[in-house]
Amino acid sequence: MPEVTISAPIKSAWSSKINWVQAVSLVASLLTFFGLNLDEETKAALVAAINGIAVVVTWFLRTFKTTAITKSSVGVSS
Repeated sequence: MPEVTISAPIKSAWSSKINWVQAVSLVASLLTFFGLNLDEETKAALVAAINGIAVVVTWFLRTFKTTAITKSSVGVSS
């Protein structure tokens, strides 16, 4: 397989939209599951909806809105 060089902007993982979507969905799921006084079936439905939305948003951002990469995605440590 031939070696290919690609030039792409590198940004901090803290500025990654995808990382923020995942972090917010995790917090929202945990707050829904442990913080709301609802029956278990409703909690499960809300957590599933939050995670489903996060999957779609992550897919969209990764497919259509990614213009830079993070250092860790290419194996750069500093």
